[in-house]
Amino acid sequence: RGDLYLDQPAMNQVVAEAQAAGFRVAFHTMGDRGIETVLNAIENALGGASDEVYRHQIQHNSWLRPDQVERYADLHILASVRGGLNTCEQADYIWWCGPDRYTWTVNRFALPGRGIHAYVEGDFGWGSDPYDPTSVFHLNPMKMLWGLVTLQQLRSDGTACQPDPWFAEHAITVEQALRMATVEPAFAVSQENVLGSLEPGKFADLVILSGNPLTVAPDTLKDVQVWMTMVGGQVEYCAPGHAALCPSD
Repeated sequence: RGDLYLDQPAMNQVVAEAQAAGFRVAFHTMGDRGIETVLNAIENALGGASDEVYRHQIQHNSWLRPDQVERYADLHILASVRGGLNTCEQADYIWWCGPDRYTWTVNRFALPGRGIHAYVEGDFGWGSDPYDPTSVFHLNPMKMLWGLVTLQQLRSDGTACQPDPWFAEHAITVEQALRMATVEPAFAVSQENVLGSLEPGKFADLVILSGNPLTVAPDTLKDVQVWMTMVGGQVEYCAPGHAALCPSD
């Protein structure tokens, strides 16, 4: 029941003008009415073309109706998906949203499996507020992967909230989660030819980790440590005790 700053005709005009000028649009949407308005405007601007050409994108994608998931797939909408959800508040969604809508909050996790370009994002806490569970993330990509794959959430005391069956309906594999953290963000900003994967001709941006995300137990993903970070072929970080992994030039 939020407010729309732009009604449908105005939104159609804004997106069409941006696309005609060579720009893509990116919207933060938190409810199905906002999502519907944005989808209509993007579809109108595309005029039957695939969004993989223009790469308009929708971020957060909260309270996404099942029929809207189908429209994302049909239009090839780019979408960001949070690496950590409010699992600790899952019971509250039932009375916040009502019996007919509460499951919509996890429909965003169905997007990576629909063949669209979904990438990970997060609302990270900046401090250590004990009432803000997201404050324990502190821009930690391994905890993002863990959140995507397990749909658990860490409390500030380090314990984890487990998802109920309805909350864990849409499983995301480790392979999908890794693409969401590497290849897909590069595609979202048209940098897939130089970033996002390890291939000849691309920047040597890479890390060495303490464990293989594809083989460790999913619940231990959050505990994987970064031993070395390389940016553009230059070592920028070497964890204490792992100097042998970090050449000086």
